[in-house]
Amino acid sequence: MSYKKTMKKEWIDIMKQTKRLKLSRWQTLNHYFIVLFTLFLPGMTLFSLFEIYVTDTYDGVRTADELISTTGPWVIPAIAFYFIQKRRLRFREVKISYTDQEFQEAIERTAN
Repeated sequence: MSYKKTMKKEWIDIMKQTKRLKLSRWQTLNHYFIVLFTLFLPGMTLFSLFEIYVTDTYDGVRTADELISTTGPWVIPAIAFYFIQKRRLRFREVKISYTDQEFQEAIERTAN
């Protein structure tokens, strides 16, 4: 069996256990990009706080307290976006009634 087939089999097993869609690295980055984008400003603030407290090379205008207070409103939406995006990966179960013939036709249409 080839590597891709075994990898897909492993992914299917993982998805069945977690009941969540498994994404590749690039798909994960794309899916959670809104979280990373929202955390950009707090990341820059962390860099400034690092300069203030560790390297003592900060030459900006704002104090550490001002930097922290302007960062807080960005962290809360990032956390919310993370949980929203994580929830979107869960499988949903839809119960329908169908005949065997209708099911086979749906499979054929999907395959085509």
